[in-house]
Amino acid sequence: MQGQVRRRWWRAAGLTLLAGILGSILAIGVHGWFNALEADPEPLHVVWRFEQGPARDLAAERGAWVHRALGPGAMVSNRAVVVLPTALPERPFAVTVQWKPVQGVGANSGSSRVMPVWAHEGQAVPRRVWAAVWQDSWNAQSVIRSRAVFQGRWSALYIDGKLTALNEYDNPYPARRVLLALQNAAVEEIELKEFALDAVPPELQDANRTARTLVPGLTNDL
Repeated sequence: MQGQVRRRWWRAAGLTLLAGILGSILAIGVHGWFNALEADPEPLHVVWRFEQGPARDLAAERGAWVHRALGPGAMVSNRAVVVLPTALPERPFAVTVQWKPVQGVGANSGSSRVMPVWAHEGQAVPRRVWAAVWQDSWNAQSVIRSRAVFQGRWSALYIDGKLTALNEYDNPYPARRVLLALQNAAVEEIELKEFALDAVPPELQDANRTARTLVPGLTNDL
């Protein structure tokens, strides 16, 4: 009888010890998991260049763009819509495009432009536009940097550091993708980069006030 009592005692003690060990492991694991959730995610930063040819994950949703191997390498289009494949966070970020103007032909013989806007299912998300009054002085040798900064309901488009347009959407971060509307452009580099809230440019810190200094523009221009 005493032997059975001892065996039961040792069995109970062993189970208690095992439960304590498993509990500690689970506690440590869960704690680590919550720490991982609470840690700041790595800032998003993606760059596409075209020296070696077209990027496999970039394709024209509408229109066409073709690779040009001369110089640094570029994707050239008279008119196209290209959706960037990266899913975007609900945090401030910028899309910067380095490009050169090219000669348009036929129905596309207009001006050159590169415009990043929010996209849903390959289409531009509806927006309200305010534009600055300005005149470009580009030529075939010009290297242009178009930078669109997205924050909340707003995005601001800068060309060579100058604010040229302000877009307002109905909701903050209204989609998960951004598209590039291209016209008569040779795209050499695309950079997608997240940045801290305290680095938002002054024009977006009070976007309503900035909009009052601009001219209402078209919203169906893509």
